Amino acid sequence: MKKTYTLITASLISITFFCLLVTSACKRDKYNTPVIQINAGMMADFGYKTGTYWIYRDSVSGEIDSAWVSDANVYTDQPGCLLSNQMPRFQEMAMTVTVSHIDPVVAEKWYFHMEDSTFTISLSNNRDSVESRLALTLFHYPLAKGDASYFAGCVGGGSRGFTDIIPEVSVGNQVYSNAARSTHTLNDSIGNYYYNDLFYVNENAGIVKLVFNHPHSSVHRVLELQRCKIVK
Repeated sequence: MKKTYTLITASLISITFFCLLVTSACKRDKYNTPVIQINAGMMADFGYKTGTYWIYRDSVSGEIDSAWVSDANVYTDQPGCLLSNQMPRFQEMAMTVTVSHIDPVVAEKWYFHMEDSTFTISLSNNRDSVESRLALTLFHYPLAKGDASYFAGCVGGGSRGFTDIIPEVSVGNQVYSNAARSTHTLNDSIGNYYYNDLFYVNENAGIVKLVFNHPHSSVHRVLELQRCKIVK
């Protein structure tokens, strides 16, 4: 009888341990559906926290802009239009970057967003109406050549893009290795919506160079990183 009891106890312990192991390996939410985590490498390299800042110089105008993470939030959501309790949800991270050389109240905003292995940016309160309508995928992680198109939510919210890997990018007095150059172009004569923008991203410093080229509105800005502090 004692031997039988010992075997039952050992079995219960083994089952309990197995259940805990399975639970820890498969993240689930309140709907008991799988939660797809943000790529661990992308989170480690690009999961910026408050305290992070970048100082940029506009090589065209000479103006200096400060950009800092004013808010960072990790949450779980189910993207798309057709929500269902049976569909998987995604861990996501949203970062608000305030950009200003004057009054922060009227400052430009860059919104970074991470989901699965995709890093996107959207822009608001910009000096050009085209910029304020952009929602772009900068890269897929790990950084590699490929299509960087992005369509958000129910309708197409982004542009066609392509990412290249540039072995060395020289910005100011600094050389950044293996930078992802995200190219986004659109020529929409119907909506008067033209742009040809470039973003250079480095794993250690973030966005090291931004080129906004909007022929229709005669906007040409080139922001080059001067220095930064990264908090992860």
